[in-house]
Amino acid sequence: MTLEQDKKIEEAMLRQMSQMSIRDRFGGKVESVIIEYTKSHDCFAGKSTDTDVMRIKKTDAADFFIRCLNHECTKRYFNLGDKVASMYLKGETIYEGVEMCFGQIASDHPNQRCGGQLSYKITLQYTESDL
Repeated sequence: MTLEQDKKIEEAMLRQMSQMSIRDRFGGKVESVIIEYTKSHDCFAGKSTDTDVMRIKKTDAADFFIRCLNHECTKRYFNLGDKVASMYLKGETIYEGVEMCFGQIASDHPNQRCGGQLSYKITLQYTESDL
């Protein structure tokens, strides 16, 4: 199996796990998940950045994937699903962090790390009955 095939299988498995709604994944105790983030990537043309907000309601899919800003990156995305699940288990409402992309800058540059970065703030809003 090639590296590309392996990545496609991994991505399909992760996407399948994220098809559950927020309500189903967290037993109806989470009203919404808000992820404010800034992606950045240093390249030969300089630094590029993109800032956005994901607002995921309880009936939406529990999809916590954010694409890497480097479109040629071999990893392709950041997965914040484990962070959100950990917050839920600890009863946390706010978590801020930074993730570095450990993919390769491009498939034809196997020894060069992507260097993409994701700075984020996750806010879990619990249902009224669980406060």
